[in-house]
Amino acid sequence: MLEKLGRFNKWHPRWFILKDGVMFRFKTEHGQREQMGKVPLFGAQLSEYMPHKYDRCFQISSPARPKELHVLRAPTVEDMHVWLNAILKHKIVIEESINSIIITRSDPM
Repeated sequence: MLEKLGRFNKWHPRWFILKDGVMFRFKTEHGQREQMGKVPLFGAQLSEYMPHKYDRCFQISSPARPKELHVLRAPTVEDMHVWLNAILKHKIVIEESINSIIITRSDPM
């Protein structure tokens, strides 16, 4: 995917891995040691990004990091939908897991 970065908002190729409710960002495809950042998906919001100007783009914002907005562009519309579905699945799993812990702890015994 491409990520919109920098002072001039240029598109840069990035690779992402979804794991345990977090989206990890890498500079290269095999850059396991070159992790550039991560986006916690708990409470994250996903939305289209300027659909009138860019196609295949979406953005992710996280309440854990309110100043960070990740704008991503997939190679195809199908790839965008695959990524959005995968991100939403991870988001739902992590939110349900955390909510069940909170509910369990608040239940009187």
